[in-house]
Amino acid sequence: MRGPRTQAQRDATTVESVYVALTAVVLAGAVFAVIAGPALYFDWVTGGARTPLLRAAAATGLVAFAVRLVVGLRRW
Repeated sequence: MRGPRTQAQRDATTVESVYVALTAVVLAGAVFAVIAGPALYFDWVTGGARTPLLRAAAATGLVAFAVRLVVGLRRW
């Protein structure tokens, strides 16, 4: 069994966890923007196809967020 962690070790864990969470949010936003952005910005998608596209982009961003979070936090 390991002894108690030092303050520096606890701080390093906190910094790493926050870094992983922030990069997961950025990745999710980037994935959403790549999928939904061009179609919405250039108005390539109209009518009833817009809602499924946004939902697919949001779902893909959510998956990217979860994968990044799990992979990053699992290292600790």
